[in-house]
Amino acid sequence: MDEPALPAWFLFLNFRPGSRTRLDPVPQPHAALGIAQNCFNYGTLGLTGFEALTRAVDHARCGRFDYGDLRDAIDFFHSPAFWEDIDRGGPPPVARREEVSHG
Repeated sequence: MDEPALPAWFLFLNFRPGSRTRLDPVPQPHAALGIAQNCFNYGTLGLTGFEALTRAVDHARCGRFDYGDLRDAIDFFHSPAFWEDIDRGGPPPVARREEVSHG
């Protein structure tokens, strides 16, 4: 419990009615910029905040998750293929396009 934890994922969620469920990679520098733009206290923390943000992003998978139906989004993250990649330490699921078709 004395070891700090780092996030495994940074996902930028994008709901668009009628769109397909998909997860696409986001380069880590772009993710860091996107996160910084959405942090309310990033400017106050200065260099300390920047270093913490870049350290966290350097150790995480980053992606943009588009979905148009909540049920499809839930099914995507519950799919065995998604978790098999994570369990075996294989390539990040964001390295390939995923589509879930519901019904």
